[in-house]
Amino acid sequence: LKDNGSGSSTIWATGDVTFSGNVAAGQNLILLADCQSGSLELSALSSWTNHGNLIMVSEQQSCFAHASISDGANVVFTNAGTMSVLALGASGSSVFDRGLFQNNGRLEMGAGAQLQSQQATVANGASGTVQIDVASATSFGSFNLSSDPIPGFTLAGRLSIVTASNFWPSSGLDLPVLASDSTRTGTFAQTTGLTRTGQTVAYHVAYSASGVDLTTS
Repeated sequence: LKDNGSGSSTIWATGDVTFSGNVAAGQNLILLADCQSGSLELSALSSWTNHGNLIMVSEQQSCFAHASISDGANVVFTNAGTMSVLALGASGSSVFDRGLFQNNGRLEMGAGAQLQSQQATVANGASGTVQIDVASATSFGSFNLSSDPIPGFTLAGRLSIVTASNFWPSSGLDLPVLASDSTRTGTFAQTTGLTRTGQTVAYHVAYSASGVDLTTS
């Protein structure tokens, strides 16, 4: 798959895909892994940037279908648009393998969706937003990074918490939204969505040496 154009388009990808080029503004690249089409792996030949909408959809309930992006060790992926990691059904696990993941746009972790990353360096830039969708105490977006001995998350920019309209969190929750087996560097400069009208408890951002939890009280 070569994406060298700049016109508006929507591309659905399934199976194994070799990718080159960039996703331009106005373009949608949807990576779908479901029980019908199976898992998907997109392999990037060189560094690339998403300026449009990159959507990873995985279905885990009965078939464990995973959407994966597999970059080389020296390949840089930059999200300058919107990247959404979504679950088809109650849960879904997508994968980003190796390389450098630089988020300068919006990274949305949908409720029930987990992005797993192995041997990658993950950085949220000053202009980047990490959005965590929360639908219940057990259904929330998360990013799990296995990179040791490579440094783990480097954080800046904004953390945005989006809570489903029908969910009212209770006190005492602990949601591990960014987890790593390596070191975390930096913190988010701004957090939105800690509370909302009618919500009697608030979220708090708890930083550990390796990641970030959302707690409530």
